[in-house]
Amino acid sequence: MKRQTLRIEATDMDRRHTLIDVACACLPWLGILVLTGALFLTLPQLGLVLLFCVPVLWLYGRERVCRRAFINQRNDCEKRLGCILGALAEGVMVLDGQGYLDAVNPFAENLLEYETGELTRQLVEVIVPTTFARTHEASLTGMVQRCLMQGVGVQAQELPLLSRSGLEIPVLLSLAPIEEKGAMAGAVITFQGLSEKKELENKLKMMATRDAVTGVRNRWETERQLSIEVARARRHKRALSVFMVNIDHFKRINDTYGPHNGNTVLRAACDTMTGMMRASDIVGRFGGEAFMAVLPETELENALILAHRLREAIAADAVPLDHGRSAFFTISIGAAAFPASGQSADALIQAADLALYKAKSMGFDCVVADRQSVS
Repeated sequence: MKRQTLRIEATDMDRRHTLIDVACACLPWLGILVLTGALFLTLPQLGLVLLFCVPVLWLYGRERVCRRAFINQRNDCEKRLGCILGALAEGVMVLDGQGYLDAVNPFAENLLEYETGELTRQLVEVIVPTTFARTHEASLTGMVQRCLMQGVGVQAQELPLLSRSGLEIPVLLSLAPIEEKGAMAGAVITFQGLSEKKELENKLKMMATRDAVTGVRNRWETERQLSIEVARARRHKRALSVFMVNIDHFKRINDTYGPHNGNTVLRAACDTMTGMMRASDIVGRFGGEAFMAVLPETELENALILAHRLREAIAADAVPLDHGRSAFFTISIGAAAFPASGQSADALIQAADLALYKAKSMGFDCVVADRQSVS
């Protein structure tokens, strides 16, 4: 009841203010009319003129007050909308019916490296990369044209936008038509930058698939890649070889030089392996001082030649350690080949691991292939 009373009092107050505003708008003209009539008209004539003109002046005053209220309300709405757009953590662009940018919020301007108001009244093509403009249907230009002509919007579309400096910035973009009186009056574009998201995804992928110490693939990713290569070798009837590599006496290296220098030795072994292998070959840390290498489309004979070269290269080079020290180390390698040693990833790993065990039992620093020994 109290709230309703307050609402009625507020309404009455607004009406009184409106009447006062209308009266204030009419008074100057009414004063001019009275002064002019007093000079040139008799009192009865002035009364007739006022009887006719006062309602007209009242209507004029109301129209002035209503127009002023409308303008003030529109300005307040624009300020409120500007505050909302400025606070949004995503880009917002408003287009007119011809594809010109009517409004651009600060987030969009900052992301695209434009100054405040610099994008306004420019065609949307200014933020479309030239490489994408050729594929018209897939570009933002094509989407905007379809939206303005057919009212077709777009939801969560990944595509690049062109920044002021010429960089292509990946964004997740949505496009919605603005309809007025049954016709397309424009469109609104909203988008979020994907650069940070892509970097985070790449970082998470790196953490999930790479070994933190050496930078090569971890065991899970190496086994996954081996399964893919085995399936490809089986499907295309291609050769495939696998190495299991172990650093000899690695515990002694750790005990002598410390774990930090032990990691240096691990990285040196990986660098040598990746440097001597093809880009299509796969090197991964299998655990501790053990590594696995997958060599697609490689016969066992060629794989053994590479294994001997790898063993000799590692044994010949001293690894620089801290405090001016250096260390020599050797490796043992067990090799297996598809399909002779096994027709699955697990079978190949088991065969190569067994060959590595034989190499270590023979005195280390040697290469042993499944079902045959090469010293």
